[in-house]
Amino acid sequence: AVLAMTPKGAYFANIAAVCAAFAVSFVVSAFLLKTSKVKEDDDLEAATRRMQEMKSQSKGGAAAPASVDGDLSTVRKIIVACDAGMGSSAMGAGVLRKKVADAGLKNISVTNSAINSL
Repeated sequence: AVLAMTPKGAYFANIAAVCAAFAVSFVVSAFLLKTSKVKEDDDLEAATRRMQEMKSQSKGGAAAPASVDGDLSTVRKIIVACDAGMGSSAMGAGVLRKKVADAGLKNISVTNSAINSL
C-alpha cells in the first residue's frame, strides 16, 4: 500500500524510510525489553487466580473455586447448548469432553445441543 502511493522515482527513498523506521522501532523496543524488570517467581497459577478474581469483581460476584470436591456419582450427562447447536456448543462440548476424559470420569457423557431442543 505504501509503494502504491509512492510517486514515480521515489521508490528507493520510500523503501529506505520504511527500513529505517523498522530499525529504529526494533532498537527502541529491544532496549525497553532489556531494561524492564521481569518477575521470575510469578507463576501461571497465581496469574490465573488473580485474573479470575478480577473478572468476578468486575461482574460483582465471588470468584469461582478452582476445583470442586463433591459427589459426581449422580452426574450422568453434561449438555453444552447454544442458539443453533452446531457452532460454539460443538466446540465447547469437544473441549469439555476431553477434560472429562482426562479427569477419568468415564460414566459422564458430554453432548452439544440447540437451546430450543432442551
